[in-house]
Amino acid sequence: MHMKNVPVLPILKVGNVLNAIDFYQRAFGALQDDLLYGPDGSSVLRAIITLDDYPLILVATPDAASVELRDQQEIGITLQFYGAVQVYYRQALQAGATSIVAPQKLPDGSDLAQICDPFNHYWILRTSPTENLEKK
Repeated sequence: MHMKNVPVLPILKVGNVLNAIDFYQRAFGALQDDLLYGPDGSSVLRAIITLDDYPLILVATPDAASVELRDQQEIGITLQFYGAVQVYYRQALQAGATSIVAPQKLPDGSDLAQICDPFNHYWILRTSPTENLEKK
């Protein structure tokens, strides 16, 4: 799989890498690129997934498991993802995300929504303002 070379590569801490891969595939159409198994050969320590050819690294961390259970209020990270807001918002909720801001139209004509995934990472879903300028 071809991944774009990016200057910043996000690393998301998750309790269970396979659960995270499943969520991001169902919510955003992510593709699994690489898995690194632990010494026992069955647990997954790290994975690389891609969203529209942009890589994300998912890392299993013991302390992140408690975040998955939402017993902490700390925000892991906020990511902005450009694309079909209504589609990704609906898919993310169906996959287990929580709605923070329902889809809405912004003054610049772009669409925006915000969700929190099961791993306590916040996602701003947005259409690109330049897409709306090109349509006018």
